[in-house]
Amino acid sequence: MSATTWARRVKLGGIALALALCIGGYAASGRTKWSALVQPQPMMMKLRRTCTTCPNYTITLTGDGLLTYEGGERALVQGVHKSYIDTELATALFNEFVQSEFLEMDNTYPAPGEDHMGVALFVETAGLSKGVFSEERYGPALRQELERKMDDLPGMRALSGWTH
Repeated sequence: MSATTWARRVKLGGIALALALCIGGYAASGRTKWSALVQPQPMMMKLRRTCTTCPNYTITLTGDGLLTYEGGERALVQGVHKSYIDTELATALFNEFVQSEFLEMDNTYPAPGEDHMGVALFVETAGLSKGVFSEERYGPALRQELERKMDDLPGMRALSGWTH
């Protein structure tokens, strides 16, 4: 492994840790704590995409159905835009995060070779949080599926311009 690749991986590991701490730290120490939660609890799910050649944006969904889009560089629409979706849709997506293998995933999935895109997925409720960072969309199929479901929330692709 070259010195450049090593430095990049160390930097990305630090970014993943910082992103996880941004939403309250990593506390998913087993499925039992999560599965014991009684709905409704305050909950939040987040997708953050950073890229050198494609849209940079963040999508945040809370349990009350508040959907917040924050568009950055190369996003079709920049700035903050808020809307509401059905709380049942928010709860169903939250359940997909906590009742799947997402909580058991590694915190970071570095891509082999050079990276141009980073994707972070987060879920948080009742003081518990889990974040997964991926380079170049690398990692388990479930991580990619949850990423797609966040992108497919009503109106998000029209704002971000993300088409993959």
